[in-house]
Amino acid sequence: DPAYTWIRTPYTLQYFEQFINNPDQMPDFRINKEGTLDARFCLDMGNKSLFAGNRSCKIDSGKPMAPKTSVADINIFYSSLYNCPTLGPSICQVPLKQISRVHKTRIEMKIGAKDAWFNYIKENSEITDVVIFWDDAFETSLNKVGQMVELLKTISHVVCIRLRSGAFSCSPQSISQKMIEKISHWGSFSIGKPLRIEIEAWFLLPDQITDRHAKVVKKLINKGVNIYANVPLVNGVNDHPDIIVRLAHVLRKAKIEFHHFYVGGLDIQRKYGFKLDHQKVIDIASLVRTQCSGRQIPLYMIQTMEGEIDFGMGPGLIPFSP
Repeated sequence: DPAYTWIRTPYTLQYFEQFINNPDQMPDFRINKEGTLDARFCLDMGNKSLFAGNRSCKIDSGKPMAPKTSVADINIFYSSLYNCPTLGPSICQVPLKQISRVHKTRIEMKIGAKDAWFNYIKENSEITDVVIFWDDAFETSLNKVGQMVELLKTISHVVCIRLRSGAFSCSPQSISQKMIEKISHWGSFSIGKPLRIEIEAWFLLPDQITDRHAKVVKKLINKGVNIYANVPLVNGVNDHPDIIVRLAHVLRKAKIEFHHFYVGGLDIQRKYGFKLDHQKVIDIASLVRTQCSGRQIPLYMIQTMEGEIDFGMGPGLIPFSP
């Protein structure tokens, strides 16, 4: 029947046998070569361009894959990623170069904001989240960040402030208990005027996350400060399902939420000659979904000049065009 097709799922028959005594009760399915179930779905939706067609079947050998890129190249990449944070592309015109409206509800701003920056936020009540980033040592800039937070707390529609600094990813040992106390006091759990404080970290490989990260994260969470991890997909560094699955496990163990997995569009990816491979992204997402819990699954994102979009869902990206 041309109105139907088989869609691969990450689930196995053994998974369903835990709570379904008779598999015959299940809708049409078949077991594919990769060991998971294909389910039969109706595709007669009136728009054939929504479907990319058949994908090639890659059966992974199961062998762990070492990064192809040299250690020196990876270190250069780390330096570019952590030490030179830049504003994301703005989805609309803003009156100041030092800020970026990366989302209708989110704005990014570098440390050292001026009154005009806060006036812009006051005038746009849709903005609820503010990202503050800096490239100095964590402790060096903390007082300046605190001053910005206090000003933002006076704006009633701002309910979340996220701190982005490479220091958390690269040198968690530099974050002292005193600094943790200071950060946690910025937040407010008031029902009338809540303010959430978060920390955004960037990682590439599971070995980057150390016991020191876990200790700092535990102290921050106990104070009501959550930590989110963003991961860029980089050819030759972490572009293998096994690596991302291990990274998801390590992040979960350290109580860091795997937030966004950027599969394309970042400046750092374009700089290193990245080419979006939808087949590779599907393979990674499939293994993560099969082997990880729901709290280990990130959002698969592409950065565009119109803002962040879900993988495969934007105009011009169907069917999965780079």
